Amino acid sequence: MRKITEDEFRDYLELKKFMNEVPGAAKGKTVKRHLSLDQLDEVRAARGDQEFAMFMDEMRARKEKEEK
Repeated sequence: MRKITEDEFRDYLELKKFMNEVPGAAKGKTVKRHLSLDQLDEVRAARGDQEFAMFMDEMRARKEKEEK
């Protein structure tokens, strides 16, 4: 398995925070800094969904502002 970059690791931590999980919560176990490509795809998908939701909120706000 290839090593991940710091950006990929930050994305992983962002996903854990989004899922209300604490990485490395189990004591006595080593924390591996490896993600599978499927896990990285989940991070990218979650980010994409957030960006799309923010875009839609902005469009709704603009439409309401124009209607006033």
